[in-house]
Amino acid sequence: MKVSRRFKLQIVISGILALSILFTAAIWLFASFQVNKKSLETSYLKNNYWYAKKLASETNTLLSSMGAVLQTVADQAAYHSVREMQEDVAALMDSREPYFNSVFIVDQNRVVQAVSPSAMGSSVGQQLDSSVSQRAVTLKKPFISNPYRGITERLIVLVSYPIFDRSGGYKGFVGGTIYLEGDNILTNMLEKHYYENGSYVYVVDRAGHLIFHPNKQRLSEDVSENKIVAKVLKGEEGFGRVVNIEGKSFLAGYALESKSGWGIVSQTPSSITNEPICNMIVHSVKLAFPFVVLVWFIAWWISRRISRPLQQLASYTEETTKTLGQPPVPIPRVRTNIYEIQQLFESVKYSSQHVHSYLSQLQEETQTDGLTGIANRKTFDFVMKDLMHNDIPFSLILLDIDHFKKINDTYGHPTGDEVIKFLATVMPDVIREGDMCFRYGGEEFCIIVLYSDEEVAGNIAERLRQTMEQSISPAGIAATLSLGISVFPKHAVSPNELVKLADKALYQSKQEGRNRVTIFSQGFSGHV
Repeated sequence: MKVSRRFKLQIVISGILALSILFTAAIWLFASFQVNKKSLETSYLKNNYWYAKKLASETNTLLSSMGAVLQTVADQAAYHSVREMQEDVAALMDSREPYFNSVFIVDQNRVVQAVSPSAMGSSVGQQLDSSVSQRAVTLKKPFISNPYRGITERLIVLVSYPIFDRSGGYKGFVGGTIYLEGDNILTNMLEKHYYENGSYVYVVDRAGHLIFHPNKQRLSEDVSENKIVAKVLKGEEGFGRVVNIEGKSFLAGYALESKSGWGIVSQTPSSITNEPICNMIVHSVKLAFPFVVLVWFIAWWISRRISRPLQQLASYTEETTKTLGQPPVPIPRVRTNIYEIQQLFESVKYSSQHVHSYLSQLQEETQTDGLTGIANRKTFDFVMKDLMHNDIPFSLILLDIDHFKKINDTYGHPTGDEVIKFLATVMPDVIREGDMCFRYGGEEFCIIVLYSDEEVAGNIAERLRQTMEQSISPAGIAATLSLGISVFPKHAVSPNELVKLADKALYQSKQEGRNRVTIFSQGFSGHV
């Protein structure tokens, strides 16, 4: 009987120990999965929103440029002969980066006067009878059409500009066509999503019909019932989760292009957030499994005299469960001469440290900017609140790159990204030990200078400004900075207000010519 009771006790003890460890690990992993999944989804939603906003801005700029090109041709057509007009449109199509797939000029009766290329489906002397050309003549003003099927059955968007003679009489219009199913400057800009993980962009016209989609077969499809499309067609902008007609869930951001009334949607499959977290869980389970087996094997041979060490271990696992997301609880030191008991505690400690290490690594990824490798906006907000909560004085330097949009437009967005990364490598070299650098968003960065006043922060800011001014960026030019400084608690005692004041100082630097440092004060007195 004694042997039987002893055997049962060993099974109970080892079972309880194994279940306790497994249960703690399961709670830990589940909580980490939920927290990090929510954080990743929020990050994707916001990034897709800003990407949609960016594309809307770039599309607006592109359409404005298209209109300006057509206006130039229209101005010339008011004075030139038919032959000269043909040369104008041919020269436009022969330019290094043509905006349109074809360009043509028609008179007030919609008779084609000039066209390039000649294989577009219309010829000189032919009268256009499409409703779109009729509307362009009726409006007698700049016009961007909804998609329509042209003579060649291509899906087309027409951009037109009216032609008036010297006395103001209407002579017709110059039109440029964009083939939505072919290659052109607009579709090339939209087709490659920066995530490259299944994310993509689509564009709808004012009526909710697809005018751009990676799947060309869906062009002109009516998707106005999609709740995201319905919102953007009402003029709303934002982000949210959406399920498409195929039942797939996406994390979408959306924005409206004001000139054409097009809605631009950038979206990422919701499932994409599961992969990194699931990989962490699988890796952690594989790592922990042999240690769990080892714990169970050692516990099998434990006797009654290990009751107290087991109680200590149970208390440890309970505290670990209560402090998920915090630094690991130190494992208690067990005083025993039994080798198996000592190995048991070492195994539990080793397993817990590795699981915590992987969770910490995943948490660090959510706090670091993916492009530059420095801390991101989320970490900045946390550090600001923590410093203010503990009444630690500091100065805030808010900065951004002057004329960054021009760098992007001139050298391309990949070069713009390299300029951002270049600034991120320069910043740590000019700050003091203990100061912190963050990417605030886009080309905007910030520095927290601990235990400092305006003079210390101003010297650091000026050193950074001079370094960038005297350095050649990846764009092949010096990328200058505008900087603004505010101080806690002198200027403000809340994070939002402190950032707002630093931003005001930054704005003054911009207003006064850029490439300078401004320290906030009542009335904005003095530059560094």
